Amino acid sequence: MYTNCKTTQPTNPEIWSSNTHVHNCDIPDTFCDILPHKSIVNHLNSVKNIFRDFCGIFNLLALKMRKFHLWQNNCYFVSNTLPRLLMKVLYTLFFTLWLSPVFAQSGVPELRMKVANATSLSQKLTAYKDIVYAYQAVNEDSAFYYAQQGLEYFTQNKYRAGQAWMLSDLAEIDDDHGREEPAKQRSLYALEIFKDEKNARGIAEVNNDLGGIMGKSGDFESAISYFTVALKNFELCNSPVGVMRVYSNLGITYERYDDTTKAIFYLKLADSISRRSPLSDAVINLYNDIGAYYADREDTAKALKYFEEGLSKSNKPEYLSAHLSCLINTGMMYCRIGDTKKGVACLEEALSAARSKNLPEEEANILTNLAIALQEKDKGKALLYLKDALGISQKIGNKPLQAEIYEEMVEAYTSQKDYKNAFETREKRQLILDSIISINKTRELAGISAIHDLEKSNLKVRQLETLNDRSLYERNILMTIAVFVIIFLIVLTIFYQKTVLLNKKLVIHEQELKHLNEMKDKLFSVIGHDLKTPIARIPVMLDLIEEGQTTPEETKMLLDSMREHSKVSVETLDKLLFWGKSLVRGISMNTVKFQPKKYIRGAIELKRISALEKNITITDHVPAELYVYADATHFDFIIRNLVVNAIKYTHMNGQIDISADSEARVGYTVFAVKDNGTGMTREQIAKLFEPAVSIPGTANEQRSGIGLMLCKEFVRQNDGDIWVESERGEGTTFFFSVKSAT
Repeated sequence: MYTNCKTTQPTNPEIWSSNTHVHNCDIPDTFCDILPHKSIVNHLNSVKNIFRDFCGIFNLLALKMRKFHLWQNNCYFVSNTLPRLLMKVLYTLFFTLWLSPVFAQSGVPELRMKVANATSLSQKLTAYKDIVYAYQAVNEDSAFYYAQQGLEYFTQNKYRAGQAWMLSDLAEIDDDHGREEPAKQRSLYALEIFKDEKNARGIAEVNNDLGGIMGKSGDFESAISYFTVALKNFELCNSPVGVMRVYSNLGITYERYDDTTKAIFYLKLADSISRRSPLSDAVINLYNDIGAYYADREDTAKALKYFEEGLSKSNKPEYLSAHLSCLINTGMMYCRIGDTKKGVACLEEALSAARSKNLPEEEANILTNLAIALQEKDKGKALLYLKDALGISQKIGNKPLQAEIYEEMVEAYTSQKDYKNAFETREKRQLILDSIISINKTRELAGISAIHDLEKSNLKVRQLETLNDRSLYERNILMTIAVFVIIFLIVLTIFYQKTVLLNKKLVIHEQELKHLNEMKDKLFSVIGHDLKTPIARIPVMLDLIEEGQTTPEETKMLLDSMREHSKVSVETLDKLLFWGKSLVRGISMNTVKFQPKKYIRGAIELKRISALEKNITITDHVPAELYVYADATHFDFIIRNLVVNAIKYTHMNGQIDISADSEARVGYTVFAVKDNGTGMTREQIAKLFEPAVSIPGTANEQRSGIGLMLCKEFVRQNDGDIWVESERGEGTTFFFSVKSAT
């Protein structure tokens, strides 16, 4: 049993819901106000809980009587009149036998004073949220009472933001206690108000809540959709803790639907944010969530790591509740891996802290976990812990907790083969569950009705506002005419500005068209010179060979020349196709992490014969373990073209070196292709990356310039640079950079 940290405060049941349903039979505030000490209601709570169980038995009897058609004349008395009479008797007995001075719980009176003394609507909202938060984990009725009171107050004062926040708090209370439909309806209505108010924080919070509600109900797609909207709005609000909470909820939701890959992905994202965020309950809660995830997957080492990290960071007074949750989770994990001694020590430490701070609900939870931990080794002691926990849960009136404890007691009795007590305990648990279901159904109906009434009230307010708007319209007709004149002038100004902007765009388009025409001329120049010329020579040479007027040596020379011209033509055509594709479709990118060594070796091997013909030595100095981040196809094209260029312009018996430097530029790797060939002048370097600029090689090889032009474009697309260093007669070094991969 793993628990998430939930902020709790000592129980103070001095305020209960105003609901008059027989199962609640609550003590009214006016009755509490006449007591010498308000905290004396702590004792009244025990009376209330005993009587509530008594009423539950009467209701059960009434249902049985209905089944046998015996209830028609007596049921009303049994279910309504008799409980009220008995309640009066119990009140009298209380004042006669049990009245004693006690002190009010610390913190709560101050919060009530804060609500009473708040002057502005924003202060009132803060005060109501604080008191609802204080009661939410320990006394549902009191939390619900103050949230409902706040909703009524803000509705009367037409403060829609306050309405939305109180609706959100009520929805959270409903969700915590399994009332799904009213929780959903309240949240949707709060979301509608927040959207009208353009409150990004409120939109984020409610979408996050709705994601949780839909996830629990099984609507996975809606849950993910709500979480996505919440994430965007938390990012808009610059709330890293909010983003962390959404990532955590996404992880939990994906885990619920067995998508463990995405579950751990989002949990790790949340974890990374928590490392950069100030310590808070949300951060510690995340550690518990991740620990529980790993625990469910039997990864006890990682689960224990996160539980213990939460435990060490929460060891501060302001994180007491979170610290208790971490102690419980750590203790249960130790028990799970067989270290019962250490596990029980953690749970006993948590129990001591809960008792010292008067946290009865936490105390009962810890006692239950102690019982689970000792169930196998000491069944008798485990049962005593469960009985103590049951007594506490009955005293504070926490029926869901009672049902959980009864369930554990049934298992304990069964393991001892005490089937009689097991059966009786199961019956008690069923009565509690029936009571909870009845209360929840009543509150669901009441909540939906309240939402409907609130919608009608807001509709009436909007209708009144519409009437007022009509009156204002009649008085302001002249101002409207003036506004239309101003708008007309503004429109004229806008049209003028658009005309100016359109003219600028036309100039830009004209420049683009001029550039395209230049590219077209270059293309035809390449086709007419570098492609047509070598192809045109081939038929002439074939005619000479066919006529048989050449010697064998001349024939061999002609065939070698044709081979070279064919290679040049194919190479030029290949580059033209690359160029044309980039112009028509744009350059596509597929950036990946790869080892450049493979492509460098491929380029060397591809041009090995050409290098051998000129007895050129090509040396690759690039380390095999080097990784870069770029488009691999682009890199292959670049290195291949630079190697081809180096071979063309290197003399016989020359040397070509290929190297890489990862430290020359931060975040980049600079590659160099160096030859000791002819070199270039400054004028040649200036026009080097333009197409249709042809410089013959050392063996009279031809080039078009398209290859280098595409190399420059590909390097630029990969966020790199390309440049050249050369001296005439000294050789040339081409440099280009791509991103390093860490």
